[in-house]
Amino acid sequence: MDYIILKNSADKKMILDDIFFEISRRKSGIEKALKNFSQLEGYIVEGKAICFRKDLDEFELSQLKIPLDNEHVLVDVEADYSSIDKNSQAYFTFNEFYEYVEKNVENYVSVDSKINMLLLEVKTGLDYRE
Repeated sequence: MDYIILKNSADKKMILDDIFFEISRRKSGIEKALKNFSQLEGYIVEGKAICFRKDLDEFELSQLKIPLDNEHVLVDVEADYSSIDKNSQAYFTFNEFYEYVEKNVENYVSVDSKINMLLLEVKTGLDYRE
């Protein structure tokens, strides 16, 4: 399957919005996803994936157009499940990814003390630096 690499920040945000919308539709989806992210583990839903390097095996890593390192998150979205009508991939630094999550999580779930604790765990897990 051929993918386009998204570099435009609006397009990159759009596919994150796509996947977080789907995650939020799952029972406890946002909480499960945040817990995974805090442990540098990805989340897959409906033709969409957020991947960390350790989520992929050697074959999958060899298929990427841009190598995935231990400081980036890969978001992979199939065309049938995307606002962008092409199979798309976008790479985010851990800081970029955390900033999106922190800023946008309230669009998908009520932010309470549990969510705030999970956000803190994600921040720590991603070694976020302002």
